[in-house]
Amino acid sequence: MRREYNDFRYFLPDALVEVNLDSLQVLYLNRQAELMFGYSAGDVAGGLSGSALVAADALPGAIQLLQRYVSESRATGAPYTRSGTVEIFEHLLRRKDGSSFWAESQTAFVLDDRGVPVRMLTIIRDVSARKLLEAARQPLVDGLRADNEDR
Repeated sequence: MRREYNDFRYFLPDALVEVNLDSLQVLYLNRQAELMFGYSAGDVAGGLSGSALVAADALPGAIQLLQRYVSESRATGAPYTRSGTVEIFEHLLRRKDGSSFWAESQTAFVLDDRGVPVRMLTIIRDVSARKLLEAARQPLVDGLRADNEDR
């Protein structure tokens, strides 16, 4: 059963990244995450920092978002309260080659015996193509609005 679970995680159609909240070290990348980011299991074993996966300009915002969710529980030792909602965030992420791409993420926290977040599991989807289409669409929408206002 454990092998089947590990295979399921590894071959998910979305990228799955697991990060230790104490060190911010990446603990796990599934196959899709390896393809998306360009890192291997060897890179993870060698000590891949989670900050390497986020574009430099976006890193302060990503850390602030993470702190918003876990800082109180981690500082006080009080059990973390799950929001009960599905929250999807967009981030500018970075590949091993230094190129960046837009992605959506959903994160769940792994809790210790006291209920305090110790790791995060994040599912990531590359939305670069959608962002390009949105950017190309906007001038067309603006042009249609201008035409309608001129009438």
